[in-house]
Amino acid sequence: MVWLLPNDGTFTIYPVKPDLTGLIEVEELPEGIGILRQAEDGTFYYEPFPEFIPRTEEPEVNPELPITPEPPETLEERIARLESIIEQNNLITVDAVLGVYEELVALREEIAASKGTTDNA
Repeated sequence: MVWLLPNDGTFTIYPVKPDLTGLIEVEELPEGIGILRQAEDGTFYYEPFPEFIPRTEEPEVNPELPITPEPPETLEERIARLESIIEQNNLITVDAVLGVYEELVALREEIAASKGTTDNA
């Protein structure tokens, strides 16, 4: 037993009955492959897929632009690139640490002010 849901001239096939309205219950599907259709007499059949769809025009190929692969990165270039990345990461880390330090100094001053002392010790 299979259940079919009409869908734009064809059918969605369910091997287990879903909780949907408009289902058609059939004992078995016809043999074959393709797009499932229903004939005027109510029987089902598979409309075969087109084997070849002719192309109306060929895609344009621009022979003026040769594809050249990028040259591989030399060892010196790679080392320079990695050093640059490390330097950027170090600057980001220092900036973050300075931000935390400034927050700690500000909190320390607030604590000192709440105690009524002016000494930051």
